[in-house]
Amino acid sequence: MGRAASRVGTGALVAVVALALGACGAPSASPGRAGSGPPGHYPYTEVGVPALVGLRLDAAERSARRADLTMVVRRRFAAGVPAGRVAAQQPSQGTVVGERAVVTVTVSAGPPHPARSGPSTTPKGS
Repeated sequence: MGRAASRVGTGALVAVVALALGACGAPSASPGRAGSGPPGHYPYTEVGVPALVGLRLDAAERSARRADLTMVVRRRFAAGVPAGRVAAQQPSQGTVVGERAVVTVTVSAGPPHPARSGPSTTPKGS
């Protein structure tokens, strides 16, 4: 086979591979646009993470659900944040993620308990 024939063969191979990738739903290379993952996966869309800090847990859950995100909740004591309110979130507000991505929120369990002191060892009347 000569050089001209091998060039035609290579060009045909590239065309066949490109068609095959398009037919099997290869992911879109354009960020911010709907595309499709590998066969058997749902199409995806990129979404911005909403502001959840300061919201009550039920409001944060609704906001995450509207953005098509999965929310994981942790509870921690947080000074200055009322119990039941979101004290922190990861990823932060405005971060662009794929739909159904996980957003972890830390919900305040109220202020930290003051350090407890043990029984007094000082005798009374001293």
